[in-house]
Amino acid sequence: ARLNYTRSNEEEADRIGMNVLVKTGFNAHNMPDFFKKMQQNTRLYGGDKIPEYLRPHPLTLNRISESEDRATKHQTKQRIDSLEYHLIKAKLQIDKFDTHKNAINYFKNLLSNKKFYYRQSIEYGLGYAYMKSGKSPQAEKLFKNLSLQHPNQWQYQLAHHLASSKNKKTQLANSIITTAVKTYPDNNSIKYHYIKHLIALGRIQEAFDYTKNILPENQEKASIWYKLLAQSSHKLQQFSDEHYYLAQYYKVENDLSNALRQIDIALSNKKLTLYKTEKYDAF
Repeated sequence: ARLNYTRSNEEEADRIGMNVLVKTGFNAHNMPDFFKKMQQNTRLYGGDKIPEYLRPHPLTLNRISESEDRATKHQTKQRIDSLEYHLIKAKLQIDKFDTHKNAINYFKNLLSNKKFYYRQSIEYGLGYAYMKSGKSPQAEKLFKNLSLQHPNQWQYQLAHHLASSKNKKTQLANSIITTAVKTYPDNNSIKYHYIKHLIALGRIQEAFDYTKNILPENQEKASIWYKLLAQSSHKLQQFSDEHYYLAQYYKVENDLSNALRQIDIALSNKKLTLYKTEKYDAF
């Protein structure tokens, strides 16, 4: 009786589980596919080595078959991944190739064979592949066209800025990133590259002040900003401040040992003002 009760509840749990999958946009067939994979994996075990959680709930052929029958009753809706997903995927795919040339050929083949959902995501990936291979002029041309065709897509503006910088078109790069940081004031990627741009131009104090001003409202990315403050402080030859901001960085990263080490280095400066001494001591 207890076994029947368990199987009955198991059947109900499978049915509810599949309904939850479908309601949240997943393919119903993922469930029987998952069961099949689990069954295949459990064949590697024998006797008492079968995982404990599977002993009272074995993945029988009947259970898998019932799951497949349920899946066929649900109309499968194709989930369309967002453009942002495809842009991130395109950038990540570059690193899976042995050479940048192979990456370039991969994206070119996708374009020529029209194997894509968003053409712009493939062009975006091709642009970064060009840039990584040292072909910045080709990358800049691609990103410029993407920016003109899709002016509200910040990724293309940022990529156009980076390619222009690599091509040593300083004025153009400056114009693009300055406009972008005003257009997208809450975009952390643009803010980060804006600060790096200021540092590259030697506008260190401006970079430091900007980073310090945005820090209070960007605590979720605090480690990034503290690292940039440390970098700016070093270039400003404010070495005690550099170690103080590195201490803040390590603190956010939960590396208290290195954080305290950096504070000790900061406090070792015999020429510290009373204000800075108290500030560092309060850490």
